[in-house]
Amino acid sequence: AKEVKRALLDSPEGWVKNMIVKFRHKEGREVLLSLSAALLPSEGEDLKILVIGKDVTDDYKRAEEIKALKEFNEYVFNSLGEGLNVVDKDGIITQANLKMAQLIGLDSPQELIGKEVREFFAPESWKVMEEELRRLKGGERSRYEAFLITRKGEKVPVMVSGTPLMEGEEYKGSIAVFTDIRDLKAKEEELKAKVAELEKWYRLTVDRELKMIELKNRIRELEEKLGMREEET
Repeated sequence: AKEVKRALLDSPEGWVKNMIVKFRHKEGREVLLSLSAALLPSEGEDLKILVIGKDVTDDYKRAEEIKALKEFNEYVFNSLGEGLNVVDKDGIITQANLKMAQLIGLDSPQELIGKEVREFFAPESWKVMEEELRRLKGGERSRYEAFLITRKGEKVPVMVSGTPLMEGEEYKGSIAVFTDIRDLKAKEEELKAKVAELEKWYRLTVDRELKMIELKNRIRELEEKLGMREEET
């Protein structure tokens, strides 16, 4: 009551609206009331106050639960070890997580919001990206390899897994997960180098063996010829 009175006296209009005040219920539980109050004409020093109140305890509890859930979702969203973004039907980024920003060399996901997703792909990946986008618009999931381009111009190989966001049969956008495959590509190159080295060694070894066999055959032929000549003499 004191809070309402103080607010009314401080108000130039002589009224307050939707003021949230805590009260203690007779059962001991805390109640939140949304109060609207106005000063009424009065004689003397006594104040007459009209107060209308609404119990908003459950509303605030739901709002706090929604807020907590939203904060939890944002925490999970930004804690993912893979890049993630959401684009609308025009390919404009509406949401992105921290890992997505880091893949492109940015400091904050906010730097991605409102940008066309295409501009973060390397030019050589535009064709496959547009082909996969057509699949998404048709309601199909997509999975493909591509290169992102950082703000420093470096290329980052990624595996992109896209899921369309549909309302009935209407395409509304998509959500995509970007997996950094730089380590995988490095291991592939290392494996290719080892395979090439083994193939080279194999060719050299086989060639040498073939040459040895050929040489032995030649020696045998010569020995046979020499043997025949000795018999003739």
